[in-house]
Amino acid sequence: SLSENKESFGENVYRIIRILNGVPESIGSWNSINAEKSESRMVLEYNFEYLNGVSFTKGCYVGQELTARTHHTGIVRKRLLPVILSNSALDAKLRTERALNRISGSDFSEELIPDGILWTGDVKECEVFQKSLEEFCGKRNSIEFVQESVSNLALGLVRMDSAFESSSEFISKPIQINDSVFACAYKPKYLQSNQY
Repeated sequence: SLSENKESFGENVYRIIRILNGVPESIGSWNSINAEKSESRMVLEYNFEYLNGVSFTKGCYVGQELTARTHHTGIVRKRLLPVILSNSALDAKLRTERALNRISGSDFSEELIPDGILWTGDVKECEVFQKSLEEFCGKRNSIEFVQESVSNLALGLVRMDSAFESSSEFISKPIQINDSVFACAYKPKYLQSNQY
């Protein structure tokens, strides 16, 4: 159980909760991690409009016109989403459903990170998950790149049209990373009532 393994996550608890909620750490880390891949990224792909990180009524910033135009057309094809990795499609889906139910619920008096989401098995297997995901990422795949990861969780830039059956779905279909690694992404609560 996670309660017994809390020490192994230690300082990463804040990071895990942030990733489960689909929140990037900062624009600074956003630009420095995968710098070559994030040069052409838009703040809308990182959900900053829902996190009160961008204004459409005031201010002046680089890319403001393109950001406003994209916002008003309503089409953002990729989003930074929590991704949960596992060694089977079914397990990835079950862990994702647990995470979504926990994050979307109002029962925050319980454990911050409930059992059944994080990988509590062999740490080397998590390293395999993360390495496999990084190798899988690319422009033609459902997950374009990973911003950060811890345990079997990642924040990845997900192509919405190829990962989700429809815009009303909250959990992606299982994405086969390779023969032994599968992933599911989900929309955090702040994205659930919005079209992509």
